[in-house]
Amino acid sequence: MRPTVEGVMLAGNLGATTVAVTSYKNAPLAKACDYALVAGAPVLGFQVRVMRLVS
Repeated sequence: MRPTVEGVMLAGNLGATTVAVTSYKNAPLAKACDYALVAGAPVLGFQVRVMRLVS
């Protein structure tokens, strides 16, 4: 398991409300948090590829 997800799980177990910002609603981090803000992945993925080609 990734350290970020482990940290969120620990914080949640200690009573903290946890929030994630991710591109995918089914990401392990989103599932481990109380709340997840999901940003549009298809547009972001396209922009990242274009930026790599230009740079």
